[in-house]
Amino acid sequence: MGKKIDYQLIHCPDCGGENLHHFDVHVYFRKCEDGRGSIAQIDKRGVFVDYDADMETNPSDRRDGIRVWLSCENCTAHIELTLVQHKGCTYLSTKNYLE
Repeated sequence: MGKKIDYQLIHCPDCGGENLHHFDVHVYFRKCEDGRGSIAQIDKRGVFVDYDADMETNPSDRRDGIRVWLSCENCTAHIELTLVQHKGCTYLSTKNYLE
């Protein structure tokens, strides 16, 4: 039997609502620490990959990162969820990106 997955509910940072919908995802892969890398952008139009991208929009200063855009059904906030790597650890954050 497999391990139980420990899902955590994400709440809107503005209103605390639970009804969030994701609509865009960007995944950043560095070729080497602090260097250029690849960005995969996924949205309703399809998938675009840049294999030699500047990492200026990467949420992680030195490693790989993931950025997911969400909208709140309750208060219409637009939320940015990020996962970043730093010194072997992975961090998760949410913020309203229209502020």
